[in-house]
Amino acid sequence: MKRIRNIACIVLLLFALQILCACNNNPSAATGNMEASAAETTLWMHVQITPMMYTSLEELLADTDIVIIGTVKETLPAVRLTESDNDLWKSAFWEEFNVTPSLIQVDEVLRSNEGDVTVGDTIRIDQMGGFADNVKETIDWIKFPEVGSNYLMFITFNQSADTDAYLTYEYSSIVDGLMEITDGKVYPPKASQIFASGMSVEDVRLAMIPEVIVIPDTMPEDFAVYFEFWINPEQKNFLNAYSGGGIQKDLVMNGTQHSEFGAERQDLEAIYAKMQELSIFDMSGNLISDSVQVTPNEIFLIRYLINGHEYTVSGDGTTGMVESLEGKNLHTFMEYMRNYMINTAEYKAMPAAEGGYD
Repeated sequence: MKRIRNIACIVLLLFALQILCACNNNPSAATGNMEASAAETTLWMHVQITPMMYTSLEELLADTDIVIIGTVKETLPAVRLTESDNDLWKSAFWEEFNVTPSLIQVDEVLRSNEGDVTVGDTIRIDQMGGFADNVKETIDWIKFPEVGSNYLMFITFNQSADTDAYLTYEYSSIVDGLMEITDGKVYPPKASQIFASGMSVEDVRLAMIPEVIVIPDTMPEDFAVYFEFWINPEQKNFLNAYSGGGIQKDLVMNGTQHSEFGAERQDLEAIYAKMQELSIFDMSGNLISDSVQVTPNEIFLIRYLINGHEYTVSGDGTTGMVESLEGKNLHTFMEYMRNYMINTAEYKAMPAAEGGYD
């Protein structure tokens, strides 16, 4: 977990306050889902912040716990908080402040050091500003993501006893934390000193790889693998061959069934050998087709541990249609893991699924 960050501590803070009275005849008094009555006063607060500037990717990653590619599902109504309402906001410049949350669907995990974030999850990311309790706060440099758009996101995870607390997830940088993706290229704000506008996502991904990890020919003692696939993200099928793992089956109309599971060493050695054969250790990211769509779409994720390092690779129903050997090999390995899973004694002992997905 990185240090708790807050915008109020950023140097060169400039602010100006403008107070406007709202009345029934003033159309600007209605903002978002709230309307000010004649007896209410709307406070418009404009705060200009000179953002923290990162001059290198290494500096940005030092303050980053999670890097994802995600799609904005929904922007939620802003909430007004006090310092006492939120233990993650330790040194707020303001006694009260607004936060606007967005729900983000995780399409690809490029890095995850804190928090259990996987492909297919939906996480809430909070930003300063917005309209709540008749107070509108706008902050220069902070742009809210657009619903339906795709972004590359550098995120800080603030540990809290309450995992639903506001500011548990926030962007690591006002400038470089949120970059829109169009046609496989990132478009950061002009102030970015790290990323060039139009830089490919693949180049960003490669730049984040600190070193080449040598995969041993013989399976290491700590090797473990986790495999999951799903159509309904609330009812995933998974096989967890980590220590203390388990197995779960999607019963569709009847929820899920879970059981304990422990992989035999010979099974793990066979999986490791298959991963070597199909060059799975050379893959990363989310290998899917940009031109083919499948409905309903089945998503899968593979996570594995080697010599203390954890890696993930993911795909969906289009992976086998990708015009590359990587895509075909990953699809083959996914089918291999699925067959291994459904043929375990634990999986076979579970009830049959009822219903299906259209």
